[in-house]
Amino acid sequence: RTSTRTISLFFKTKIGDGGNRLGRFPEQYNLDGWFPMPAPFRDGKWMVVPYDDEAELVGDFYDFDVSFSYPRGLTCIAPGRYGSDTAASVITDHFRLSPAHDFVLLLGTGFKRKDYSTNGIRIPFYYRTRNDEAVDSTARSVLFTLNWMAEHVGPYPFDELVIAQTSIGFSGGIEFPQMYWQSSVSTGEYLRFSREVAIHETLHQWFYGFLASNQAEDPFLDESITEYFSERISDAETNRDASLLDAFGFAARSESYSRMMGHDFLDKLSITRSALAYSRREYTPVIYGKGAMIMRTITRLMGDKGDDFWKSFYQQFLFKHPTQRDFVALANQFAPFDAKQNVEVVLNSASALDYRVDEIKSEELADSGQVRSTVRFTAQHPLPFPVVVRLEFPTDPTFDTTVIATPGEQQIELTRSQPVTVVTIDPNYQFAIDVNYLNNSLSRNSHGAAFRLFSGITFLVESLFTIVGGI
Repeated sequence: RTSTRTISLFFKTKIGDGGNRLGRFPEQYNLDGWFPMPAPFRDGKWMVVPYDDEAELVGDFYDFDVSFSYPRGLTCIAPGRYGSDTAASVITDHFRLSPAHDFVLLLGTGFKRKDYSTNGIRIPFYYRTRNDEAVDSTARSVLFTLNWMAEHVGPYPFDELVIAQTSIGFSGGIEFPQMYWQSSVSTGEYLRFSREVAIHETLHQWFYGFLASNQAEDPFLDESITEYFSERISDAETNRDASLLDAFGFAARSESYSRMMGHDFLDKLSITRSALAYSRREYTPVIYGKGAMIMRTITRLMGDKGDDFWKSFYQQFLFKHPTQRDFVALANQFAPFDAKQNVEVVLNSASALDYRVDEIKSEELADSGQVRSTVRFTAQHPLPFPVVVRLEFPTDPTFDTTVIATPGEQQIELTRSQPVTVVTIDPNYQFAIDVNYLNNSLSRNSHGAAFRLFSGITFLVESLFTIVGGI
């Protein structure tokens, strides 16, 4: 039997100077966490969620019906507006937002507005910049993200997404249900910061919004997954080799940045801790950088079923609160993961995985016209899944084989009409958490690494990232 109760709460909220979620700036008021919110009710009990400024506010899904009054002369920005009344010097706006686990308002002056749409989704974009083209460029990335996610994961289930370019106290963005704030919109055609932020915050509508994990408890289900898909969408929207940087002949991918950010923590911390278990120095490189590398590894190991996994995740947990246990249980239904070789082996990885090609030797076999080639390689902290070894010859077709590497030195022998000249372990980058891609390849002719990243100046930039961050 269902029953309802009405609870009336009278409250005052102090709005301090600055701050990002709840604060006052010279030209605006940021209002998040401005009203009393019920504690989450899960598994028959109320949850106590400690506050962590790295994590989003945790809440259940509610039907918000809000009437909000404010002085004339201010612009009120929020999703779900369905009506407005004006009396003397006061405006009262009416909002409905459902289902949602938060309701946020932004009040300020000096805003302009442009409107965009795609597939029935309205996108009002509020901004202060004088560069309308920069706003259009940022909006194009939002539209691309909405459409890409509809195809590869699942559709955005609402008819509105509100964007506000505004002051938030730092460079970046903050996500809310059916709305996000972004610190700046610049031309940024060289370093695509504005569009990267737009993609990332739009993705949070999925991973935080309506696939509403508890970021305080399982931050990887929010930021790690979002960062991973940010990289994929950046690569899909632009030239893959230049999705992050394209200037004066230099180019770099978004994936390079997450490797640089997370590299130093590949052998230190897993991504499965609660947000409070990381220091400020640890949280961003582990959850954003290493977390994206872990998600990339898990998805690539699934092969052509990777997108099927994410579609299943969407279908199973839409307007629910997935946990780490839910993620593991679903992922283990997709090869190569199973009850024996559990996805947690990857998820909890805190060792420096490295595949290194050590030597290529070849000898002609007398009177046979054949050549025996021996390849020696070393595996450091390998995962218990097959890895591709690609063998190249002077003119014969390339040959791929797979091995399940064990720790230490191993070798492969084969006899062909031509010697092996180049060996590459993991040529398709399945193991994105490999600490050093540069030693995965060896060329017999040069006795050095058979670099396989990119050619020309792009290779030089990628190599620079490698020196700085171990790409």
